[in-house]
Amino acid sequence: MPPPVVVPLGTSRDSPALELYLPSAANAASEELRPAVIVCSGGSYKWWNHKGEGVPAAQWVASLGCVGCLLHYRLGPWPTPREDLHVALALLRNSPEAREVWRIDASRLAVLGFSAGAHLAAQAVAAGTSIRVLVLVYPPVADADNVDTLEAFRANRLAPESSTDLPCQHPLPASYVVASTNDQVCPPQLHADVVVEGLTEVGVRVTYQRQRLGAHGFGCIPKWTAKCTEWLRAELPLTEMPPLSEFQPPSDRSQDVGDFAEEPDDVAEAEIAELRATHAHLQPDEQASNPASVRGRIVARRQPRGRVQRVFLDLQAGSEQLQLVVQAAVPQATSTPSVASSFTESVGASGDGVPVDDRRTTTYGASRQAEVLTPEIQPGVFVHAVGHPGRIPAGRIAGRGALALFVAPDDISILPEPTVSVSGESPAAVSVSAVAATGRGSTRPDGGEFHTTRFHMTPSTTGWQSALQQLRCGANNNMTWAGGQPLPNAPPGSPGCWLLPASDEVALEIARSQDELRALGWRLLTCDKRVVARLSNKSTFRDHAEALGLLRHLPEHYPTPEMAMFPCIMKGAEGNNGQNVKIVTSGEMLRHKVGLDWASGRVLLQELVPGRVEYSCSLLVMDGEVFDSVVMEYTYDREEFVWPFVKEEKEKRVSQDRVCTPHLSVMRKLLVGYSGICNFNYKVRPGGDIAIFEINTRVGGDLGEDVPRWRARLFLERLNGCSQGT
Repeated sequence: MPPPVVVPLGTSRDSPALELYLPSAANAASEELRPAVIVCSGGSYKWWNHKGEGVPAAQWVASLGCVGCLLHYRLGPWPTPREDLHVALALLRNSPEAREVWRIDASRLAVLGFSAGAHLAAQAVAAGTSIRVLVLVYPPVADADNVDTLEAFRANRLAPESSTDLPCQHPLPASYVVASTNDQVCPPQLHADVVVEGLTEVGVRVTYQRQRLGAHGFGCIPKWTAKCTEWLRAELPLTEMPPLSEFQPPSDRSQDVGDFAEEPDDVAEAEIAELRATHAHLQPDEQASNPASVRGRIVARRQPRGRVQRVFLDLQAGSEQLQLVVQAAVPQATSTPSVASSFTESVGASGDGVPVDDRRTTTYGASRQAEVLTPEIQPGVFVHAVGHPGRIPAGRIAGRGALALFVAPDDISILPEPTVSVSGESPAAVSVSAVAATGRGSTRPDGGEFHTTRFHMTPSTTGWQSALQQLRCGANNNMTWAGGQPLPNAPPGSPGCWLLPASDEVALEIARSQDELRALGWRLLTCDKRVVARLSNKSTFRDHAEALGLLRHLPEHYPTPEMAMFPCIMKGAEGNNGQNVKIVTSGEMLRHKVGLDWASGRVLLQELVPGRVEYSCSLLVMDGEVFDSVVMEYTYDREEFVWPFVKEEKEKRVSQDRVCTPHLSVMRKLLVGYSGICNFNYKVRPGGDIAIFEINTRVGGDLGEDVPRWRARLFLERLNGCSQGT
């Protein structure tokens, strides 16, 4: 890449300047005009984080064939920085040098901002600057009152100067917003979520990447630049695909983000992402000769039957997953044809610094009696592994052609549990089995077993007990208490055991009797009984949604039988697991079914929302703030149904690690004042809007049985971050 060109934007010593990163000849069409992206670093308007954000971002966009323009805006009082950005855009749009020398297409300008730089970029667009696309990375909002922020959008007026909120008077560019769920400085629920929701309401096309990316200041990392590259290619558009290895962000960022260091899971996720990007060129049957190391949690283990010593481990860190292939390697000279494995790898070199003809062959073998490799490495443990990246041989074993890390048994080790920060809350140590021991009980952080109950779900529900025992964290569902007197005592020898409701009735009883239950030794996460009753009763829940202006996110309600549209749903105001829910297909059937119940208020009529896919979302909530969420997606064999009177296509079942942001925003509003575990059942309409059928103020069957066991265990362990229950 050519050295940067510095262009002053004034004549004085403290004038702003642009630092231009021009694409190399390999990444730029020779005579074609190309897009330009102005990069605004963060730094609280007190300094520039050029090293950690600005320079890597300018180099990245230059590697895509754009002109990367790093803006050295003045750090003076507002609106001085915004004026500097306007001057820079005017230069790129109007100066002869921009077109003739730097080959910039004035119709394809973009602004990319980090933190304070994202605030600056948003404000410039709000003031009327016309650009093609806008990229905001962990944008702050000065006004933490989300209601006022959204009202600024709806009222079509300019937001306060100190806010990132964009007004509606000017055409707004397509926008890409990036936020990290473990950002403690600008937690997305108070900042990026507000920006995205407001932009969406006024018709802006927004792509929102919201995931666990690192602490505030993570900068230009592959976990978001890879997805943003495809978005820029479509929106600017970009004219060609640059080589994958053209831009490699710095791997060691510890000095680039000031006091904000990434947490262990974030670093582990970045390691896997970097390994994938660096070794994407490998072909099946090919390994890199240079070793690589990764960290993460084991979520699955498979050991094929037979004499071959090989174990497949699925490693996960954040949103990244990688397969580890643990094998017992023996020198070729000591192998015998009768026992040598057919798994022979050409360990090669294309692209990794070793001549193509400098290849070696390693034959992996097995003894006549296959041993169990690394028996201590079981799902749930956090590990460090060192091995050779490569592609699984095509056509030989499961996962053929996939990128994997080939590891010797001695090169994988168990690490202490990382500290997990949960969605904007203070970091809380999450203990999820360090060593999965065999036999009954559950594993402790020190590798032993939990023989005491730590999580009691009541009342007993068919099928849950065996599923909960697989969590190996001391979770049980073998109590018969379903509410009422006498109240149960906490189990002896189980200090600090959580009492969790498995029915709406028990949830209400726990809220009513919370003081007495705590005195009996239980840990609870609950709230005012009126809040629980309001959400669990379907009639009062609808009234609650109406008061919040959220009725459009519920199925349409029919106030009288005469207003019903058929087919429709008739359901009881109370009930669990599909009780008192029926499909009504005609007025005659409705009159026969409803009878005198209509006047009692115990029956509701609502729209039947068609669709074969239904979602169940479990949320961990304290004082209306969501600590964790996990979603199960179920596909059924018909468009119109009432669960459980329908057949599920279980092979299509999907688990999602978090609920999407627009839907989560609606759920948060409905959960104001609520504390506890709850469960939303809903469908998604063709336009993307959520249609919520009910909220269950309890542990749902999805979490009890269907969510992957490692993920359900992590969900329960995060209860320890809820200080109310201690």
